[in-house]
Amino acid sequence: MLYLDLLSTFICALAGACMMLKTRRSMLAIVAAAILSSTGGGTLREILLADGAVFWLEDVRYLLTVLLAIFCTLILPIASLTASARLKRLFELSLILATLVFIAVGVTAASTQDAHLAVLLAMGVLTGIGGGLLRDFLLFHRIKTGAAARLRLLTITILQSAMIVALLESGSSAVSAVMVVTTIHVTILGTVNICRKAPRLRVM
Repeated sequence: MLYLDLLSTFICALAGACMMLKTRRSMLAIVAAAILSSTGGGTLREILLADGAVFWLEDVRYLLTVLLAIFCTLILPIASLTASARLKRLFELSLILATLVFIAVGVTAASTQDAHLAVLLAMGVLTGIGGGLLRDFLLFHRIKTGAAARLRLLTITILQSAMIVALLESGSSAVSAVMVVTTIHVTILGTVNICRKAPRLRVM
């Protein structure tokens, strides 16, 4: 699970840095966005759980992963590559996987303290999307997306967190839980896209 977590950290740091690069922000903003996107939710979780030292201070690999993502953003034409519809779709799927990994990490961290199910759910949600929301609030001085989009994101994340909690409580491993929920999410997205593209039947 550690390597999946590091991969997810890289993906989210890359997404945050690319976002700032596209808006032509300063180097400081790019670094801040990468750090907040990838470690913000987990940091808030560990502060609330009072779970000792923050994970990225205990394990330097997380910070090195964030720095690698920043380097890739600045050196490679990632922002232009994601303009391709196929690559953009692949990047979006990677972000879905990364978010689910973060949710599983949050739930697992809370479960080690024998927390209540509601706390497991909350820590999963916080770890999953807390960093992105914190980034938007601090760097854009507002939540970038509209209220409807925020509510939809929160609802989806709560459902994902609930599924992961249920799977982990039933004895599944964290990796298995992430793979199952990822499959469900991608299947639903694919079905919705097919329905949108299908020609509407005319009522005679």
